[in-house]
Amino acid sequence: MNPVKPQSQMSEPERDFWCKYAGCLVRRHITGHNAEWHVRRAQEFCYGLNGRRLQSLAAADVHRYLDELDRNNKIVGWQAGQVVSALEILFCELTDCAWAAGFDWAGRRDACRELAPEHATLARTLSAADTVARRTSRRDAALSQNTIRPLGRLREVLRVRDRSIRTEQTSSDWSARFAAFCGGEIPEDPKRVVAFLEHLALVDEVAPATQAQALNALVFLYREVLKVELGDLGGYVRPKTRRKLPVVLTHEEVDKLLGAMPGTPGLMARLMYGTGRRWCAESGGSSPGRGVSGVVAKM
Repeated sequence: MNPVKPQSQMSEPERDFWCKYAGCLVRRHITGHNAEWHVRRAQEFCYGLNGRRLQSLAAADVHRYLDELDRNNKIVGWQAGQVVSALEILFCELTDCAWAAGFDWAGRRDACRELAPEHATLARTLSAADTVARRTSRRDAALSQNTIRPLGRLREVLRVRDRSIRTEQTSSDWSARFAAFCGGEIPEDPKRVVAFLEHLALVDEVAPATQAQALNALVFLYREVLKVELGDLGGYVRPKTRRKLPVVLTHEEVDKLLGAMPGTPGLMARLMYGTGRRWCAESGGSSPGRGVSGVVAKM
């Protein structure tokens, strides 16, 4: 890769500066071609300043430069992230710009990340068939074409009905998971649906709501896509509802705690405990609940 400016054309201070920059890359464990590109990105920025000194620049100048790269589509997302990284090292380690430490470098890098094709904001740009083909080729290679076609049809039906992309993804995922459980095919025998639901409860130990979600997806698949009514599935094993008991203090622990809280905090705690109220951190106020014992248990 050719540098923006060959060393033979650099002055002694320039060479020293870029040697220091290379040292910063080493300390950050940036090596190989990635390091070479960091140097090039930093040099493209510096030698494009038309004589302006780095010390004279403000945060707005960096934002403007990065925004210009984005508007002109000169580079793709990961390359833009590389530019941000190169400039962060340049300003944070080789200049005394006070704003550099507080600059939102991480935010600019995150903004450069390209969304996956199946991200909620992009998923509908792919056809249902392309979406299924992409997902099955990566994760469900064992599925047959007789299964892939109904999965594509399932997504098409959900899109016609204007269901959310999350509903589409969830329904398709459960249908594909069911087909994989059945050896790559979607069977017409409802008994396999029962076997799958019991497998989720007994082997995968899913929550009741998860099993219900899988059932809803399969009912929709059979009724709206395969035109088969599952009918009464009969009794099948359902997951046990897990109860999580609240963690509270004993009366002795509450007495000891209140006794160690003097002044205003102690008064507030006694009032809360005596009136059966607890502090609600989300709303910034108090609300009926388990009292001080519940509050302290969560601290």
